[in-house]
Amino acid sequence: MKFCYKGNEPDGLRQYRESHPDSRWENFRRECQGGLNEVYEQLCQDQGELCVYCELKVSKENRQVEHFHDKSDESDAANPTKWHLTWKNMWYACMGGTKQSGNTNEFMPPIENNRSCGQVKENEIFQNIIAPDEVSLLLRIFRYKQGADAVTIHPDEELCLQANVDVARVQRTIDALGLNCPRLCKARLSVLRPLNRRLNHRPDFQERVRLASHYLGDAQRQNRTSFFTMIRFILKDAAEEYLRSIEYNG
Repeated sequence: MKFCYKGNEPDGLRQYRESHPDSRWENFRRECQGGLNEVYEQLCQDQGELCVYCELKVSKENRQVEHFHDKSDESDAANPTKWHLTWKNMWYACMGGTKQSGNTNEFMPPIENNRSCGQVKENEIFQNIIAPDEVSLLLRIFRYKQGADAVTIHPDEELCLQANVDVARVQRTIDALGLNCPRLCKARLSVLRPLNRRLNHRPDFQERVRLASHYLGDAQRQNRTSFFTMIRFILKDAAEEYLRSIEYNG
């Protein structure tokens, strides 16, 4: 999970919300297909095609718009539908392992053991996990542990302290979003193995910076590989040097 850039609200969404201030997301999806496509395109561009939670590269067949603050929250009696069409509450996300696919990174039975992201969060209204726009831009707050057949994600205690982020809250976020389900742990390893083979040749610093450019994409958030934060963790100073060079902003 990483900080995600948030671009301008698409015109179609804004116009629909202004004309239908009390409408719901389901109505917008049904009644404003052009606006919905604009939302998908803007979110995909903003996030470099990566899922807001697990950072898997999301195909069109495996995508959805995720509302971090759940739409079912109607605690504000004066404005019960406010979370439905709020642009800042919308994020690009994968289907969390529920979309059947031949790609084992996207789907791995049994589904109940391999769900993640919004499909685990479901309709819960979480008050105590990290929102996408709360993740530090400059400090990576997650670390990764490689095993024989999996790569797991954990809080980076030292960097959480520097970023003034509660370590327990980071762990709750990992657990609540199923970020260590077997499917994602294996998917991370499938991305990491080719990088490890290149690192085994002991490349110098500039070569590792070039590796960072290959995996982390460009300043326009294009050509990113799945699991951006894991790559950043593995390449360490070389990744940070590259991100500074492109004026990384999410």
